[in-house]
Amino acid sequence: MKVKYMSTSIRGVWFLAEQDNATVAVAMIIPTKNSNVGELKNIAVNSKVQGQGIGSRMINFIFEQVRGQYSVVLVGDGDADVQNIRFYLENGFRFLKLRKTFWWIWQTDYF
Repeated sequence: MKVKYMSTSIRGVWFLAEQDNATVAVAMIIPTKNSNVGELKNIAVNSKVQGQGIGSRMINFIFEQVRGQYSVVLVGDGDADVQNIRFYLENGFRFLKLRKTFWWIWQTDYF
């Protein structure tokens, strides 16, 4: 599997993971109001290859790429699925707070 920088958009930086010449995962990190803090906005791994460590390798790659730019990387997950929470905890993230209306704050259509 190969993880690579994909492109920079107005809103952030996209990364993708390829396996056997097919995209199997994507992720995006965006800047926040604090210039030392980035937010992992989206990470998605094809369900057919989940459980193979692709998401974890992608997060490690992203951390290496943004280390000089951000001292902190946040992630917000409105799904609150136990599997998602476990994934983020296993990859070094820790709880800061719980927000019941996490997705309500997004008024802008990003895609």
